Amino acid sequence: MINTINSINRYKPFQQANNSNKIFYIISLILLYNVKIVFSQEAIFYFKDSVVSSIGVIKNGKPDGYWKNYHPNGNLKSEGNRLNFLLDSTWMFYHENGKINKIINYKKDLKNGTFELYNPNEVLLKKINYIAGVREGETEIFQVF
Repeated sequence: MINTINSINRYKPFQQANNSNKIFYIISLILLYNVKIVFSQEAIFYFKDSVVSSIGVIKNGKPDGYWKNYHPNGNLKSEGNRLNFLLDSTWMFYHENGKINKIINYKKDLKNGTFELYNPNEVLLKKINYIAGVREGETEIFQVF
């Protein structure tokens, strides 16, 4: 019997509140239960010599959205989109001289589509097709003269 009385007494403040307070309390509980709070902010990371190494968005503590990474000489190293921390778009990778090194299509962190490899003079060397991270078909290798 004592447990029943104590459990009833716990709700007295709620029972004694006026209707507007009750509505506010109920709405607050619903929002806390159903709404996931998302924190996102732009982040900039640096090498030791104060040269920018990466720029992108951090969402809930993980990279999310469009990211750019840089070589220590300041030239762009890679750029592409992340979705829930995973690579999820066409990513471009660059040699230190700024010319294209690789173009890789990703979907949920797996290679998906064409992978292209270039030499430092931006001449296409190799082309490979992927589906969900698995090589599909033949690799095309190009001779450079």
